[in-house]
Amino acid sequence: MFLEWNHRSIRLTGRWDRSINTQTSTTTNGSRIEAAFAGKSAIIHFDISTNVLPFPHLWITVDEGPKVEVPLARLLHVESSNDGPHSLQIIMKSSSEGLARWFYPQEAVVRFKGLEVDSPSELRVDTRLILEVIGDSITEGVLVEVANTDEGNYHERVFQDDTCSTYAWKCAERLNMRPRPIGFGAVGTLKSGSGEVPNVLDSYGFIFDGCPCEEEKADVIVIAHGTNDWGRTDEEFAPAYTGFLEIVRQHNPKAVICAMSPFVGRFEEMLPGVVDQYNQTHSDNVKFISTKGWLPVEPVHPLKAGHARAGELLAKALIEVGAVSHLL
Repeated sequence: MFLEWNHRSIRLTGRWDRSINTQTSTTTNGSRIEAAFAGKSAIIHFDISTNVLPFPHLWITVDEGPKVEVPLARLLHVESSNDGPHSLQIIMKSSSEGLARWFYPQEAVVRFKGLEVDSPSELRVDTRLILEVIGDSITEGVLVEVANTDEGNYHERVFQDDTCSTYAWKCAERLNMRPRPIGFGAVGTLKSGSGEVPNVLDSYGFIFDGCPCEEEKADVIVIAHGTNDWGRTDEEFAPAYTGFLEIVRQHNPKAVICAMSPFVGRFEEMLPGVVDQYNQTHSDNVKFISTKGWLPVEPVHPLKAGHARAGELLAKALIEVGAVSHLL
């Protein structure tokens, strides 16, 4: 029996194109597929017609066991020793940020068609609230694991990057929330990024070019931009950041929004004033979170240990500013 991607036994979290009945697509690392099935095997079907090497890497988990890293392929087989029921989780772990992922034909993309199974099963309800973190390569998980790889070889990046090791993901796990990171390398409020992704003012609200988001609204949103605007003056950055706050609020009228200063320290002193002015002008309650002293300036891309520390500190900060009081 073939279960299309939109079957009731399959759940998507993240930025997925839901406009085509035969397949769903994402170019955002951290996007997730969950499925429930009965029987001893399942075959996962993908469309790789526009992918180029290196293919994205996936984390696959069966029955809440260990995560296994595998490259994307047209077919992936899952085998079990019993008839189940079974739970399956697939996460877009990493991709090469230099490949095209905004304009068609996307080269760093996961296109999921569905599952071939004996029969569907009951998908467990997930009542956790959604934590959306909007950032750049740090939020995307770039260079969190560089051991056993050649840092100068761009094709090795699928091994070196991991969204599930980032501060954003770890924070969501610490607060028992559903993680939904949105990170594209080199992107800023005034700067376009890798893979032809536009600046965040033009790209937020879209999955890729011409494809608006239709995802479930987030409950808490953390904005983690500013690192890639390092070379801009405060006078240039402030109106762009204010404009992005307006866009995020327009898309998420009920979410708690937090503005987080960059780990590298840029705009640390001026961001509180930008947030205060925005709140006064718009009668809003965006909260400011300072990351001063959380991490050293170098490396710009924290390793796993740095991300773990930042994730713990962000969880603590969200509690302290009252962003997640509804969870406690």
